[in-house]
Amino acid sequence: MYSIILVDDESRVRDSMKEQIPWNKYGFSIIGEAENGLEALDVIEEKSPDVVITDIKMPYLDGLELIKEIRKNLPTTTIIILSGHDEFSFAQSAIKLNVTEYVLKPVSKKDMVEILIRLKKTLDNEIALRTDKKRLEEKYNNLIPAMKERIINEVYFGNFTDYIEQAKDYNFPIDSNFFITSVIEPQSADDIKLDLLTIKDIFRNFFDSKSQIIQSINKNTMILTFYYYQKGQEELEKHLFIKRTLKKIEELDQYIKFYSKTKCNIGVSKVVYSFKDLDIAYRQSINAINYKIYYKDQNIFYIGDLEPKKSIETSNINQDNYIDDLITAIKLGTEEEIKKAINSLFYNNKNYNPLELEAYTLKIISMLTNLALSYNLNLSKYSTLINKISQINTLNVIISSLNDISISLNKKIQEKRESSNIKFVEVAKKLIEQNYMDTNFNLDMICDMLGVSNAYFSSTFKKETKTAFTKALTKVRIQHAKALIESENLKTYQIADKVGFSDSNYFSFCFKKITGDSPSVYKQKMKK
Repeated sequence: MYSIILVDDESRVRDSMKEQIPWNKYGFSIIGEAENGLEALDVIEEKSPDVVITDIKMPYLDGLELIKEIRKNLPTTTIIILSGHDEFSFAQSAIKLNVTEYVLKPVSKKDMVEILIRLKKTLDNEIALRTDKKRLEEKYNNLIPAMKERIINEVYFGNFTDYIEQAKDYNFPIDSNFFITSVIEPQSADDIKLDLLTIKDIFRNFFDSKSQIIQSINKNTMILTFYYYQKGQEELEKHLFIKRTLKKIEELDQYIKFYSKTKCNIGVSKVVYSFKDLDIAYRQSINAINYKIYYKDQNIFYIGDLEPKKSIETSNINQDNYIDDLITAIKLGTEEEIKKAINSLFYNNKNYNPLELEAYTLKIISMLTNLALSYNLNLSKYSTLINKISQINTLNVIISSLNDISISLNKKIQEKRESSNIKFVEVAKKLIEQNYMDTNFNLDMICDMLGVSNAYFSSTFKKETKTAFTKALTKVRIQHAKALIESENLKTYQIADKVGFSDSNYFSFCFKKITGDSPSVYKQKMKK
């Protein structure tokens, strides 16, 4: 079933279409509607429809401008224009914007049904083309250089030194300055191989051969590494590289959802500065995916949003998978998972003599200390236990003490995370209050101010406030507009400008939608 949003400034047109057309019969369902372009943007952002049916001539934001905005964020969305204007310039613009159908009003039920039948066939064929297993496997076997994929996977697993010469021979970007690695993990376990082949094929259609990306498949995941050659100021270019990369990943995710109907979790690393450190980036992206248990409404996880900025990459320091597992369990796991990880530290088929046991225990303590410091936790309450462990050589007592410390750290980190989310949203609310007057203030701008990704901000803000950012911003603007109406003798367009609306008519529309009255009626009521 393909989802549709109807956009038309005439409610009778929308109602007529909903009532007369048997949408479900032809494989479609209407999931939303809007009466102008700006309202449509909010609905489309929230619902991510497969198809948008829109008029051209509408208030606040016309159909062509709406389509341009849709193409920026939802490039796979199919657009159908129903227009009362038979003008060549409109049709020409529609072609440039890759509009599927341009239909003149009034459109009959018969014509609309024919459009839906034709559209469903086209959409089904596109999806079938991209998910044909035999064709995908042939492309995978014939076009992907297996040796190149093996080399990059070895680098991800820390074997850079052994493969440096081969990396040079295959023209890997070993002299690049910035790298970000992303791991794509299909959520469904039904046919992961086919899902990955589908994603790989979609990737090839989404990115051209000039894109600075390395791609491979390993351990039921697809791994992408984005790279960039620095040209100017490091911090500025690094910031822009992160922003562009996250945007590309969000767009790729949209393509994957549409063409394969496959939902994925995507982990994204911080920037690393050397090809040989891709193993660090790979581990960071895997660690980022683990945060899915805390952010259930989100599927793209950028580690820079989720862990302290000064977090130490413990994996790079100790190169011990058992300690890595313990650190992950403390950050994200349950008490049982922590105890299991601690048992694995000492019962991993290796027998420690007393000196080795003491050294290994001190190594674990060092990692736990670094973890606590990275979250700005007070170490004083752990100092007694830490000193106690360092003087013990009885394995059972060591394990018991490590359990106490690790479980305590786990609880403190969870409390810190919850507190951080609340503080983060409070800061966001303050930024809205400080910037609502700016007509250009939007999601991208507030994310830049906070230094977080759009996906993380939207998910966290909605989780904590129960409302989307755009709606919250509009509500704040209207609240301030009400105050201005009550306290100052201003015209509607002046009030609109003062509270961040570039269009006074759209301001009046939003004002009435939220308050139930137009600005003029509200003003009259306040005078009584």
